[in-house]
Amino acid sequence: MAYFYMVCSWGGYTFIINLIPMHVLLCIVTGRYSHRLYIAYAPLIVLGTLLAALVPVVGFNAVLTSEHFASFLVFIILHVVAFVYYIKGTLSPQMFKVAVTLVVSIGRAVCFAVAAVLVALVASSPTMGWSGRSLSLLDPTYASKYIPIIASVSEHQPPTWPSYFMDINVLAFLVPAGIVSCFLPLSDANSFVILYIVTSVYFSGVMVRLMLVFAPAACILSGIALSEAFDVFARSIKFQLPSIFRYFRK
Repeated sequence: MAYFYMVCSWGGYTFIINLIPMHVLLCIVTGRYSHRLYIAYAPLIVLGTLLAALVPVVGFNAVLTSEHFASFLVFIILHVVAFVYYIKGTLSPQMFKVAVTLVVSIGRAVCFAVAAVLVALVASSPTMGWSGRSLSLLDPTYASKYIPIIASVSEHQPPTWPSYFMDINVLAFLVPAGIVSCFLPLSDANSFVILYIVTSVYFSGVMVRLMLVFAPAACILSGIALSEAFDVFARSIKFQLPSIFRYFRK
């Protein structure tokens, strides 16, 4: 429902529907697949796409534009991985090797077929299925070359360094500390936050309006940094309290 509300309210929902598949793919590649990941992602893509298609402005663009293809591709990959893990727990090691070979072969054929369909859809569009704003983010020089009206809007200009300090203030100094804290240890949630901050920093550097995307990530990482700092201080105080009490008892 939160995703549906964002689709209704702002075209920037495409950032979310690409960020989440990137995180899921990162978890699969790094061997962090779990049933929780499948349960969280698969219903989101199915229900989210159906609900997004109900929005008149979006309509069939929810399944026909390149901004959404990454989510569908990762959706297929996730099901292949889930099936491999399922047969691994039900078959013997010898049968599992045979089954994996078969699944990989079928999976490759399906991926090639899907890729061929996507290439055909993309090739049929002059902008390769991307909107002008999306292409401006992927290629910062695109708008100035082909769509000057987008480049002429002030909020589509790259921000200056002082604007970061004006918008997020002291958080600019806490974000690096938060990134370091996320690696100690690196969990699924921490990897999502790191991926979020990296992508949002890039996009906010292309368009000043996307500071709206960067600000929540900066707040999250700053909160993590402050939490880690207070945790260290609290442990230090807890360690010093017994000696202080003994001193006053004397």
